[in-house]
Amino acid sequence: MLNGDIYDVVVIGGGPAGYVAAIKAAQLGGRAAIIEKGNMGGTCLNVGCIPAKTYLKNVEIIDELKNGNRRGIILDSSSITIDISKLKGFKDEVVTTLINSVVGLLKNNKVDIYKGVGRLVSNTHVSINDEDIIEGKSIILTGGSKVSKINIPGIDSNLVISSDEIFNLNDIPNTLAIIGGGVIGVEMAVAFSAFGSKVFIIELMDRIIPTMDQELSNGLLDELTKRGIEVYTSNSLKKIIEQKDKLHLYLDSGENIIVDKALLSVGRVPDLEALGNLNIKNEYGKIKVNEYMETSIPNIYAAGDINGLKMLAHAASRMGEIAALNAMGDKGKIQYK
Repeated sequence: MLNGDIYDVVVIGGGPAGYVAAIKAAQLGGRAAIIEKGNMGGTCLNVGCIPAKTYLKNVEIIDELKNGNRRGIILDSSSITIDISKLKGFKDEVVTTLINSVVGLLKNNKVDIYKGVGRLVSNTHVSINDEDIIEGKSIILTGGSKVSKINIPGIDSNLVISSDEIFNLNDIPNTLAIIGGGVIGVEMAVAFSAFGSKVFIIELMDRIIPTMDQELSNGLLDELTKRGIEVYTSNSLKKIIEQKDKLHLYLDSGENIIVDKALLSVGRVPDLEALGNLNIKNEYGKIKVNEYMETSIPNIYAAGDINGLKMLAHAASRMGEIAALNAMGDKGKIQYK
């Protein structure tokens, strides 16, 4: 064992549920540890909200420049190009600054940080990289989510990238297909269209952003169309064939779209890697919890994307806080309102 002492709370996962839970437990007087296999901050900070908004800020600047003549701002040239390597570097600076802030908060609250894959060995013991073991009176699972996949021929092509990878592209593709017309898919469509790509969106449902109001879908579709983005709704992807460094996307409507790259953006699913061999009740791959964030094992809690209830960063943070309260002996219920 790494440490003979027993932690009051061990948190597996350093996203917005995990680091908030660890800090809250420490602030309540507990001895807390957190285990993270990647960078602190989770999906939102590393490959979601923050990178996406950094890219979309460039779109805002481009739009303002293009319309500057209405305000008397005259540019010598109407040509605007994006150096994607510089943009990626700027994005990395933003993300790194925020990661360091999270690490600083954890250290300031005297939370012990362990790097590696945390897995349950028992209801009180957690392994790190299947080697070292630490012990906790309570354990909070905050493993977050991973990219959802669809099972169609050709989806494993190296030219099909995920939302985890699109922010590391060093070249802007001439043509880009977005498989999935949800929030992230639409954001990336807008960004790369502004950067110079010809963009296509393929959405299974009858409208883009289908989980939101119809009015929003209609207004957004008009905006996308103005930007030259082609949207294929009520369409499923039958197969993908890679030929001569191009992707041929075959739709069930009979259409064939040829692109340089495709972004798979069909959502995320809970990452249950932390469960190990422990039998914790889950439904459809989501850990089942009650209003106290308790799992089917009384001293083990699950907060954030891993329980699939509200896969949003601010909801995850509140769940993490509630889990920590209960793990430390207080009583708190989650209220999603």
